[in-house]
Amino acid sequence: MAKKKSVGLKIFVTVMKSFCVVILMMLVGIASYKFTMKYYEVYADEEKGSDIIDIVSDITADEVSRNIIYSVNAETKKVEAIVIEVLNTLTGNLDYITIPDNFQMEINTDIYQRLYAAGVDVPQVLRISQINKYFNDDTAYEYGIILIENSLGIDIGYYTTMPSDTFHSVFAMDSSTGCYKLTDTVIAEAASVPDVSAMEKFIKDKCEGYTTNIKVKSKIKYAECYKNVNPELIYYHVVPGQEADGAFTVDSKETKTMYSQVLGDSKHEVAQTQVKNISSKDKKIKVLNGSGGDGIAAKVKGILEKDGYKVSKIADNPELIDNTVIRVSEDGMGKDIKTYFENASIEVAELEDGVDIIVIVGKADAQISAE
Repeated sequence: MAKKKSVGLKIFVTVMKSFCVVILMMLVGIASYKFTMKYYEVYADEEKGSDIIDIVSDITADEVSRNIIYSVNAETKKVEAIVIEVLNTLTGNLDYITIPDNFQMEINTDIYQRLYAAGVDVPQVLRISQINKYFNDDTAYEYGIILIENSLGIDIGYYTTMPSDTFHSVFAMDSSTGCYKLTDTVIAEAASVPDVSAMEKFIKDKCEGYTTNIKVKSKIKYAECYKNVNPELIYYHVVPGQEADGAFTVDSKETKTMYSQVLGDSKHEVAQTQVKNISSKDKKIKVLNGSGGDGIAAKVKGILEKDGYKVSKIADNPELIDNTVIRVSEDGMGKDIKTYFENASIEVAELEDGVDIIVIVGKADAQISAE
């Protein structure tokens, strides 16, 4: 009898152990799932019923407004045109950057894994015009920001969508440059607004016909800057890249440089057609260390040469300076180099023979990174 009890007890203990192992495995599985969701920063948006990755819902009015504008076909939902509007309240500059509608990108592994974790079935090579095919209407344009930022290496603040017919009443394609430019009609309409208060109403009225993730009360904070824009000093750009087999592939490095120039440009004083923009890549560059840090000139030399610039000499500067100074032999040089530094300035000066550009690295850039 005691033997039967012993066997029964062993069976009971074995069953309980198995049950505990199953429970433990379930707990590990749940913990692993939660860790994965946390790792990929996927958050449920209860209002939209979809997963949104790294999207800040409460967009505020920054000193530099970076608004990506989508032209969307009302019937097909296809994105037919894309323009980034950059309004700088510090300088009063207004720039528009066109992204070709046949822009094709390869989603990097990190973003692709996040999308997979969010349950989004999307190809790794994607045309931005087709984002509504793979994402819900409520979140497609926010996902679009993530994908474009990642592919172009830039930072975008918020989005606005316009029906295609509305978009083409605001922008017209300049076939000679490939840029979308504001139409004469919309420029005349904006110019007729008498004061800032009227501009606020103008913005409110326009926003009613658009879909955007910035609140009207934030958007109207730009009213004074919009009112003061000189239409003759609006600059237009197109992202650099190559077209092949009907698809446009962006040159991320060149795009990042161009975008940095747009964000850091001084106040527009002359029409864009009068602006000189001379590449520094075929110029002879000398780098001086005016930061006081060790090996800074050599570090900057390495960074510039990695990106295709030619640095002929490096040395220490006789004196320390706070902000980097770029001295050039001709107006229009150095703008592409300026994007590597914080608060750098450009000066036109007579330089020594055999040198086209001198970069004097200041204390503010003593921690300069290649990233």
